[in-house]
Amino acid sequence: AEPDSAYARFMAGVLYERTGRIDEAITSIQSAIEADRKNSTYWAALGAVLMTAGKYQEAGKAFDQLTLLQGETAATWYGKGRALAETGKYEQAITCFEEAIKANPDDDASRSRLAATYMAVGRYKEAAECLNKLSTV
Repeated sequence: AEPDSAYARFMAGVLYERTGRIDEAITSIQSAIEADRKNSTYWAALGAVLMTAGKYQEAGKAFDQLTLLQGETAATWYGKGRALAETGKYEQAITCFEEAIKANPDDDASRSRLAATYMAVGRYKEAAECLNKLSTV
């Protein structure tokens, strides 16, 4: 790939993220997106890095864009749910985690987050039921 290609910028962002240089990771991945707005991998990475940075509202927007590109997959629902939960929008987050589990019934990450979000709103019985459905190793 050419040094200035979208993919090179994306990979630089991944490297920055893995070495703890989060602000640089965000900038690089955003630059890759500017060059290739329809690449769902870039949007997913941006959402994840923004979550790491604690920029939950921006992450939610990235996951919304990912949903437009990729459709409503377990991964997109999970990302949106995390972003919503982190900004205190628990009822909306619950809906997202439930949708993620419908899309992938074996999705323990979404099930765990759903249980935690149920607990955050005092829905303890539902949280317990959710935890009981987690896969066992």
